Amino acid sequence: MIALRKVSKSFGGKKILCGIDLQILPDEITFIVGSSGSGKTTLLNIIGGLDVPSSGEVVLDGKAISDDLSAYRRTKLGFVFQDYNLIPGLSVRDNIELALLYAGRKSAVPEREIREQTDRLGIKDIGQKAETLSGGEKQRTAIVRSICKRSDLILADEPTGNLDSANAQIVMKELVSLKKGRHVVIVSHDVAAAKAFADRIITISDGRITEDIRNDA
Repeated sequence: MIALRKVSKSFGGKKILCGIDLQILPDEITFIVGSSGSGKTTLLNIIGGLDVPSSGEVVLDGKAISDDLSAYRRTKLGFVFQDYNLIPGLSVRDNIELALLYAGRKSAVPEREIREQTDRLGIKDIGQKAETLSGGEKQRTAIVRSICKRSDLILADEPTGNLDSANAQIVMKELVSLKKGRHVVIVSHDVAAAKAFADRIITISDGRITEDIRNDA
């Protein structure tokens, strides 16, 4: 379980997050929704250890992530972001293996597993350079990277924002398929997508949680 305890964040004297208390459970798709400037991406970055709170703490399974942020990001997290975060000039395989190397997992993940996962998501040529992939293929490569890394926590920031509707559906369904045994947190402004795919929808406005509901639709 991930717990946020009285998490606040300020930039230049302006409060972005205001005393957030939140528990995020595994085996669920948790959407964080809100308008631009609501604080949702800052909240995601703090959960992911990319940013640190001005006050309060983030705890994973009873341990504060601030004890070793580098190890937390390296071994626990898989990121699926709107801009894909793939390295141009490297192949699909190289982008995945680089993440595994960083996580200390490269020798433990055979190429057969990489090929199985990329085939399953419709990426046929793992030697193809990242910059030549379509937007949907780039996002699916980012998902494979998280799968092979065997991340406990998958964070997605507007993961379908650059995709057409068909690829957006593929990516969302794949993220849903990953929730067993993991925390999957998706930040989005798309309330319709949240209602279609989330187990839980958290609405944030002006740095505060204004609604936290189960989604039984």
